[in-house]
Parts: sequence; structure tokens; C-alpha cells
Amino acid sequence: MISTTPFIYRLGQPSTHVYPGAHPGRLTGAGQLFKAHVPLMASPDTRRIDLRASLLNPFQSYWVKVFQQHTQTTLYMIADLSGSMGIEGQSSVMQVMSQFMLSAALSAYQTGDRFGFIGCDTGISSKWHIPAGHHWGIVQKMAGQLADSKPVGTSSGLLNTPALITSQRALIFLVSDFHFDLAVLKALLPQLNRHAVVPVVLWNEVASSDLPEWGIVKFKDKENGVTRTLLMRPAFKKQIIDAFAQRKADLQQCFRSLGTEPLFISQGYQAEAVTRYFQARAL
Repeated sequence: MISTTPFIYRLGQPSTHVYPGAHPGRLTGAGQLFKAHVPLMASPDTRRIDLRASLLNPFQSYWVKVFQQHTQTTLYMIADLSGSMGIEGQSSVMQVMSQFMLSAALSAYQTGDRFGFIGCDTGISSKWHIPAGHHWGIVQKMAGQLADSKPVGTSSGLLNTPALITSQRALIFLVSDFHFDLAVLKALLPQLNRHAVVPVVLWNEVASSDLPEWGIVKFKDKENGVTRTLLMRPAFKKQIIDAFAQRKADLQQCFRSLGTEPLFISQGYQAEAVTRYFQARAL
């Protein structure tokens, strides 16, 4: 059974949802954070008349304190289920994705928020879609299926996922290995710019570090199935490791140019790492 540990997240911008929750909202209501003084006619609640502000008002009308109401928000997880996500090791990429899904859903439910999931490869299948809501049982079942799944196809379906997300501002975890053309990323992220987006980069260290110095090695492209047999040598191993480092730098530059910071996970899932990510920045 997969253990589930929630993480702590926060939003830097006020939520536009109307239902009471845990996040600062744009609406006024039954909160405790003072927002402004307004005329009594605009907010007819005599319990909140501010006598001091009313006496100082040159127009001799009553002023009322209004407070910022905390509201709900919605978490979505967009998951890349293309063939390259099928890399296995001590902890496979899909097992880490499954753990992250459970952790994100539990974090949302404990905070009183809604959680939705959209998984895609070449297209989007109803098998990997959970509409935003409170569906803990369905999430647990799908997380188990994710951990046992064998991804296939390409990640071209990612470009269709924004159509399934609410127009209200949400917190979106975009989970992938991002081993696809950066042009796809630059086409996808602008479609999500109304939301707070956290790119979660799932890499498995076995892909770059668990290589011999010398020997015959077979490399298989998980998405097109092409296998190549190569002679591994120290210079070639260093070239592969340098290519991964360059790819990481390219991804960071691309995400930062589009206004977001990626979260890299390469040594198994830890909820504390996600909490630290949110402690370091407000989205």
C-alpha cells in the first residue's frame, strides 16, 4: 500500500472562488483580515460600523469595516503519460507520479479544496480523467492504476488539456519528464497563464548516472520503440551526463522566461520538498 503524506501549499494571489475556504480571496465577507472602509449603504451591516472613521468623515455618514473572505481554490494535476515516462529503476517514474497524485489530492482535501486529474499521452482518455471535486476513493484507485501502468505514445495530448480546466484561477501541477520539444512547452504554458502553474519535472537518476564506463549498452526510445546498440566509454558517458545537465538548464530558462519555476524530483518523492518549494515562493 502506498503511504500518503500531504504537503503545504499557498497562493500568492487572491482566489476568485466564492465558497469559503483557506485561501485569501477577492470577495469581502466573514473574514478577519481588514480590507477597507465603505459607506453603510454599500454594506448595510450595522454590527461593523466604525464610529471613529464615521466621526472623521467630513460628509457625516456612517462608515463600515469590510473584511477579506477566505475562499476555496482548485488543484489540478496534468500528467504526461507518454512512453518516455516508463523508465524504471529502484523507484519508477510512474510510481513517483502515483505518490505525487495521492499527496496532492490529500493536501487539497485536508485544506478544503477540490482536486482534479487529467492524464494524457497522444490524446486524452476518459480513463485518466477525474473532474475537479472531492473523490478520494476514485483518486486512490487511479493512483494504483498509474503505478502499474505501462506508458506508450507521445505527449502531444498535453496541448488539449487546458480545455478541460475551469476558467477560474486554479493551482496546476504540470507533471512530466519534459523530454519533448520545448516548442510544445512554449505553446502550452501561455494557455495556462491565468492559473498558478507548478512544473514538476520527474527524472529517474538511473537514466544518466547508472551507466558503465565501458561496455556494450542498448538504448531504447520509449516513445518510438527504436533501439540502438552503442559502445559505452568514459567520454561518451560524460557526454550523456552533460546533456542531462544542459537539458535541465534549458528547462529552467524556458520556465523562468514564462514566469514559473520548475520543481525537479529525481530521487523519489518527498512531500517535504514540495512544501519547501512553496515556502520559497508565492504563486
